[in-house]
Amino acid sequence: MKEFAEAIFQGMRDGIPDALSAVTSGFWSRAYDFTRDQGSLVSGFMALAAGAVAYIAGRIQANATKTASDNQLKSEKERVARDVETLRKSLALELRQIAVGVFDSHLAVKKAALDQANPVTTRMLDRLISIPVPLIFPAIADRIALLDGAAMDVMIFYNLVEISRDSAEKLKRNRDPDDISQTNVGVLATALLQAACAARDILPQLRPGTTSNDNKDEELTARVTAAAVEWNQWLIARQMPPIG
Repeated sequence: MKEFAEAIFQGMRDGIPDALSAVTSGFWSRAYDFTRDQGSLVSGFMALAAGAVAYIAGRIQANATKTASDNQLKSEKERVARDVETLRKSLALELRQIAVGVFDSHLAVKKAALDQANPVTTRMLDRLISIPVPLIFPAIADRIALLDGAAMDVMIFYNLVEISRDSAEKLKRNRDPDDISQTNVGVLATALLQAACAARDILPQLRPGTTSNDNKDEELTARVTAAAVEWNQWLIARQMPPIG
């Protein structure tokens, strides 16, 4: 108002047209400044809104990515768990078959070792030893660590089975194939029993998924334990370490 009054006063001195020119010039200048300020404010709000939208969209995308990653990880864990369970059940069935074969072979070889009246021949060993060839274990050997605590025991069992096979093959190459030393045959019986004892200790850790084998497991465990107690007498008499 002060400027307007000054303009009027100046106009009274300089003339009305000049006064009006000054007034209108100041008015449009202030209108331009106001419009410019309002435009800057609107632009600022628009930029802020755009940033908020971008942030929300980013959060939504990040959450969707995390959810997809979590679902994929969960699915992978479930798949691994299924694979491990299948591995356990398959290996449990094979292990029981081999354990029975190893123990039955021990009983037959032990009988031949204690029979002093009849010599043991290589042909007899072929008939006395009947151990199924493992098929599942070689196929999953690279994943055996998935069995966690049972992995080492499983490895020991299959190694003992192979030691028994190697011992039998060495006896078959005896210098006199029709008269194999009873002591050497007894050593083979010991190797077979050690493998059977290893299987006995693994049975509770690897179950085939049904309870129908529980009675068979208990029976096999009792028979192996009794056989170990009996055979230890033969070992101690020859100053050999007993079997646990």
